[in-house]
Amino acid sequence: MLVAATRLTPSQVARGVRHLRDVGAAENLTPIIWRRKDGYLFSDEPADWIEYEKKQFRLVLRVVPRSPWQERSAGARPLAQ
Repeated sequence: MLVAATRLTPSQVARGVRHLRDVGAAENLTPIIWRRKDGYLFSDEPADWIEYEKKQFRLVLRVVPRSPWQERSAGARPLAQ
C-alpha cells in the first residue's frame, strides 16, 4: 500500500520504515509496528511492541543459517568433500 501511495520501490519503502524505526527508538518516540490486518501503525500499547519484536526475532532466527562448525547429531552423515 505504501509502495502504491508513494510510487517508491518496495526496497525504498522498507528502508524508509527502518529509518523511522531507528529514529523513533533513538528519540524514545512511539515505535512503528506492522500488523497483517492494519499494516504499519503507531501504537501506544507496550503489549503491541513486545508482540511485534517477538515476531521479528522469530523471523530472524529462521533466516540465520546454521553454522557449519556446529556439532552434528550422532546419526548425521558427514558432508562429502
